Amino acid sequence: MKQSKRPSTSDKHATPAEAEENEGGQDLTPAKQDRPPGRKQSKEKLKRNGRGVDECIEVWGIFVQMKVEEAKQKEERWKESTRLAERKIEESSGIEEKKLEESTRLEEKRLEIEERRLMWEQEQKIMFCDLSSMDESQRANVRVMRAQVAAAKVASLNSGASEHASGAAGDDASSA
Repeated sequence: MKQSKRPSTSDKHATPAEAEENEGGQDLTPAKQDRPPGRKQSKEKLKRNGRGVDECIEVWGIFVQMKVEEAKQKEERWKESTRLAERKIEESSGIEEKKLEESTRLEEKRLEIEERRLMWEQEQKIMFCDLSSMDESQRANVRVMRAQVAAAKVASLNSGASEHASGAAGDDASSA
């Protein structure tokens, strides 16, 4: 006879406590019941009990409740933060207007400085560009632009005005 590959559930594999119980005439529980059920057996049990679908519905219901509560909490926090923001606005409306005016003034000043810097860079390119690689019409155009830049600088120095006057002359030079 062939021997099976599975170990037998005889007394030789029993623990000493089980061996004593067996000697006392009590039945040994089969080894199959000691093992946890496999996937197939678990699925069968769920199908028989019908519990799998119920659990899923129950868990889904709990999930939906949690999401609804979370949405309510978010809405309450949003309302509270809007109320606080409105109070702050009411309290500091005068201060905010002053800050806004100051911020606007500073932004205008920054833009003016940036415009001057860009004009200076453009004037530098015009004054120091290489004429040797240009054709005759391009050279003539650059010479005219150089003359306009120089005239604007002289006029701003003579009138004592700021570089705002050179900015207007530079605009004329760039459009020529």
